[in-house]
Amino acid sequence: MPKETLPHHTSLRYDDEEAGMIAAFQAQFPGMSRNLAIRTLLRYGFRESGIDLPDVTPSVPEGQTTIEDERTD
Repeated sequence: MPKETLPHHTSLRYDDEEAGMIAAFQAQFPGMSRNLAIRTLLRYGFRESGIDLPDVTPSVPEGQTTIEDERTD
């Protein structure tokens, strides 16, 4: 299965509300990179009423820094 690719932008800007949602989401999952938090929020959507996410808690094995490292080709 091919990896999902997103366009690379050198100057993405988020308003204060979006930046707050990114930080709040990232804080829920220790070890999650900001990039992965942003991609997850983009996949499931920024909602006007808040963050709409599935009831799934990703697990990060001890010693692993991000969930992305679990991917295999």
